[in-house]
Amino acid sequence: FAESLFRTQLMKVVFATETLAAGINMPARTTVVSSLAKRGAGSTINLLETSNLLQIAGRAGRRGMDTDGTCVILATPFEGPGEAASILTNEVKPIVSQFTPSYTLAVNLIARGGGKLDVAQQLVRKSFAMWEKMELEDEIATAKEAHGEKFEEVVEAASQVRFMSILKDVLLSYTQKKRSVPKDMNMKQILETLKSRDLLKKESKSYVRAFQILELERNTLEYLEREARTMDANSLNEDDENIDIFEDLFAEDAAELVTQIDAQKKRVLKSERDVNRHLFTTMANAANFCMRGDSEEAEWLRN
Repeated sequence: FAESLFRTQLMKVVFATETLAAGINMPARTTVVSSLAKRGAGSTINLLETSNLLQIAGRAGRRGMDTDGTCVILATPFEGPGEAASILTNEVKPIVSQFTPSYTLAVNLIARGGGKLDVAQQLVRKSFAMWEKMELEDEIATAKEAHGEKFEEVVEAASQVRFMSILKDVLLSYTQKKRSVPKDMNMKQILETLKSRDLLKKESKSYVRAFQILELERNTLEYLEREARTMDANSLNEDDENIDIFEDLFAEDAAELVTQIDAQKKRVLKSERDVNRHLFTTMANAANFCMRGDSEEAEWLRN
């Protein structure tokens, strides 16, 4: 009813929430965005999504009536030109179906179908969620045909790329909302790396190399410690007539082995520090930190 009144120009102004403004079909000559933030889950204040702001701004300009449409974004004590520019230039996230049938919906659909599943099945077949599922199945089938035996490797690589992309969006959201993060989380360096494929590839190779060195140092230490245990087990027989000569030799070998083990332990500790201080380890810690709790960003990463 309100849409009809507005389209016939009987209603001059409409005040709407962000959700209503993005969903209604009410083109206007001018739209005014009074705030770039909204209250989210857990009473948190979140900036508007890029897609929602563009949708609201897109209401400006009536087809067949206006040559231009105007969108006015008001500054507030908490959001200014920087936040507006950031939202408008961010990537638009892909549309994901939110269709989650409940028990009540299932019962009502079965009742409407006279006890049969025809109505329910028809609704599900026409849903965006089913279209997404069919598209995904087609993409998987095409990928299997194209990559053959390497399909699993391709899927794993694609999953990693997707996770990194989501992590980038989450960290950007944390930065925009000025949320507190651990001091050792170098947000600036992480974001710079996630935004550059070349930097990400370079850091990935560097981490793999550091981890391989750590594994090599640990294996070497394990070998030396095993040698020390073997030497202790093969102690000299006191009845041996050359025991004095062998004792000196064994003592020298044991002392040398202890020196090598101590030096090797230091190499292992250095390699562990290199791995723990590596940017990829910081990224992993950042991801684990962001996945805690019930925030919207945590759900993005978990899913």
